[in-house]
Amino acid sequence: MTIDVPVDERLETRLARACAPLRPEQVEQVLAVVRRLRRLADEKRLPVMFSPRASINAAKLLEAGASFAKATQWCVTRGLSPAHRAALGLAP
Repeated sequence: MTIDVPVDERLETRLARACAPLRPEQVEQVLAVVRRLRRLADEKRLPVMFSPRASINAAKLLEAGASFAKATQWCVTRGLSPAHRAALGLAP
């Protein structure tokens, strides 16, 4: 049996913001990307996950000085197959 537990986006927001207090605008961008991909994956029933951990870890990298592009590449879109990337509208 599988129990589907919804993501608490308020908690996700608080944790991501707390991890990168010096980069608030970029944290909001990461949250927007993760949530857009999460919804798309759900709508298309893709077997991929965009958990709060992706947002939080990307925020930590932002705070450490990584660019938005690198933080999302390393924490949000890494490991996606070419087919999943295409289904989500991401560049190859």
